[in-house]
Amino acid sequence: MSMMNVTILTNIKNGPSDWFRIFLIAIFITILIFGLIGNSLVLLSVLTNHINIRRSSTNLLLVNMSCADLIILTFNIFDIVQFSLDPFWPTAWYLGLSLCKIVRFAQVFGCYVSVQTLLVISIER
Repeated sequence: MSMMNVTILTNIKNGPSDWFRIFLIAIFITILIFGLIGNSLVLLSVLTNHINIRRSSTNLLLVNMSCADLIILTFNIFDIVQFSLDPFWPTAWYLGLSLCKIVRFAQVFGCYVSVQTLLVISIER
């Protein structure tokens, strides 16, 4: 099995073109910025309670969803860095084994929290 992986990796001669990589990086960064700003505003609006927003279960679920999205967005920064540094991404991870495990755990954890929160929101409605 490892021989097959080595064979596949050695057959990759050229990655995506530079303009396509720059385009994807720009899209990733735009999504990251809008996601961080939007989810931070959701947290601020519900948690500060300056405009007397009801503290309901729906608002608690929205805060939970916003926190899960922030976790995913924060840990996707490492993938953006990897994508911008490695022309043959995702063939290698340059940021160390421990960071690899932490980033993957946080991304999967954030996805599970998002899905479970959506499930609870749909059941509550």
